[in-house]
Amino acid sequence: MPSSADDSTVRKRRSRVRLMAPLIVWLCSSALLLSWTWFESALERTTLVFQVAVDEGPPAEELSVKLDGRSFQSGAQVSLGSHTLLISGPTVEPCRKKASVWLGRNDWGRIDLKRIKGILDAQTEPAAKELLIAGALFSATETDAAEFSRSVPIGEYEVTAVFLHTRERREAEVLRNETCRCAIAPPFGALDLASDPKGVEYSLRSPTAASLSFSGTAPAELIQLPAGAYDLSMQWAGSGKDRQLKIAAQDQPPGHRFSIRHGAPHDHASGRGDFLRLERPRRDAPDAPCKAGEV
Repeated sequence: MPSSADDSTVRKRRSRVRLMAPLIVWLCSSALLLSWTWFESALERTTLVFQVAVDEGPPAEELSVKLDGRSFQSGAQVSLGSHTLLISGPTVEPCRKKASVWLGRNDWGRIDLKRIKGILDAQTEPAAKELLIAGALFSATETDAAEFSRSVPIGEYEVTAVFLHTRERREAEVLRNETCRCAIAPPFGALDLASDPKGVEYSLRSPTAASLSFSGTAPAELIQLPAGAYDLSMQWAGSGKDRQLKIAAQDQPPGHRFSIRHGAPHDHASGRGDFLRLERPRRDAPDAPCKAGEV
């Protein structure tokens, strides 16, 4: 009899297990399905984010960003495991970073890049009122400067020297770890106008450049004049005279000296350079021509 009772208990337990088996299987399958669904959802939310700075500032040009050799953008989805990020550009030193990625948001922080640089050495003779440096990634302005020498990003630059009456432009290309030299030395001359007596009105202009036009009263000293031909007009007490001058390049003033005398030549000592005598027209011959001489 005891043996019969034990068998009955075993059969009841087996019967319960058979009844619970589908429920247990369903619970296990549901748990696995939920786990897989959560994993897939977490995998979809697995991203890689980072910031890029160039010389501690925002990049001024488009950079190439690749993850494991494929184009990549910060915030995009990424798979689990180890990855290599490569950031490069035509004007920056390439940066390579390797790290592992886990489920969720992976923040690699700020990635600092360094610009590729060279040296731009610009010199002017004489010193310029303004020296302008203009490039795609760098620009600067120097006042009363005869030299600009600085490490700048590689690329093409326009160097402009602003003088008293003109401006000169040069093109320069800065290469990696090299010095680009740019010299601006226009052929300038000078004109020293003297008159006796003082107060002779003059007008000086270039026949080829409308911007080169000057007027005033002598004595006067004009510096940083581009070398070349000029038309000089003079007026004093009803007398007038036109003269063409050729100003040559000089290292420093006074350069070309022009003395204007009124009256007889023997009344005045001739000055260094050209000499021009203006005579006041006589009342009985108002149209008499002016006499001129050179010593």
